[in-house]
Formats: sequence, structure tokens, C-alpha cells
Amino acid sequence: MVEDDILAEEDVAVLDKPSDLIILKRLQLQLAQADNEKLRLQLSQGSSTSEPPFCLSDALKFVPLFPEEDSDGFFISFERAAALYEWPEDKCVLLAHNSFRGKAQDVFRSLDSTITNDYHVVKKSILHAYQKVPEAYRQQFRSCRKAEGETYVEFFRRKQILCRKWVDSELVTNNFDDLLQLLVLEDVK
Repeated sequence: MVEDDILAEEDVAVLDKPSDLIILKRLQLQLAQADNEKLRLQLSQGSSTSEPPFCLSDALKFVPLFPEEDSDGFFISFERAAALYEWPEDKCVLLAHNSFRGKAQDVFRSLDSTITNDYHVVKKSILHAYQKVPEAYRQQFRSCRKAEGETYVEFFRRKQILCRKWVDSELVTNNFDDLLQLLVLEDVK
């Protein structure tokens, strides 16, 4: 208690009766109980405010399936889920890899092991592998028809996505004159 500055050394020197020593022991016990209670409160407050640790098996439930016909859509859905559930970026490749199928799995296997930990490099490599020639995107856009039961808003959105893929594959720059030339050329064809 002298070390904790609760009692001065002069006060301890005055204690010479056994009853005084009992009082001193009770004070020490009360101090220890107060310290334990303070520690217990800190732990209970700390555990309620801290975030739960990341659990890989729980996160795997929310990883979308990888459709080979829409690799762009997979990465959009995956990144939204990652942001929503606050997945650590260093775990994203591990989570996404679990869904890869077909060509995406082949691309992932062919990457150097030093870069497979970088989500953005893996994503770029897989999207590049699924990238089609501009003519394929043009044909998809031109042959797109409204499906039965599909609303006009859904059809418009799907057609818009196909058009954007076609234009992005044709144009290096997003220049209005280049876009105009592309549309005129398409009309001439």
C-alpha cells in the first residue's frame, strides 16, 4: 500500500497492534477487489465495442457464384459484398478464388504465386482472359431482344450494358467524335 501511495511509511510504522494489522489486510483486500472490478468493467466494455474477428467460413456464404458468361458481373457483385460485410482486402483473393470456374480457374493457376495475393491483379488478369473482340460485343448488342416476362426497364438496362461493352472494346478514348464515327460506321455496315 506504501508502493501504491495509499499509506505513508509513517502510518505503517504506527501500526503495532494485531487489530491494526487486520485493518491493513482488509484495506489491501478491498483495493485488490476494486482493481479486479475495474479490470472486469474494462474487459466487458472492450468486448462490446470491438468488432468480431473475420471468419472465413462465414464470409464464404456470401461470395457470389462465378458465371463464365458474365465475369464483369461477378466482380461487381463480389466487391459490393466485400464492402457490405467489410472483408479485409488481403482475404479477397482467397474468397473469390473459391468461386472461380473454367477459364478463370485456369488463369488463376497460370499466374505467378507472388502476384496471386493481389486482388486487383487477379481481377484484371481474369477480365482480360474473358474479354472478347469488339465484333463479338457488337453482335451481342445487335442480337439482343426483349425476353418474355422481362420489363422494358430490365431490357433497356441489359441492352445498355451490352452497348457499353461494345463501345469500350472499340474505343481507346472516350471521345465524342470517335463514338460518332463508330455509330456511322455501324450504320453503313
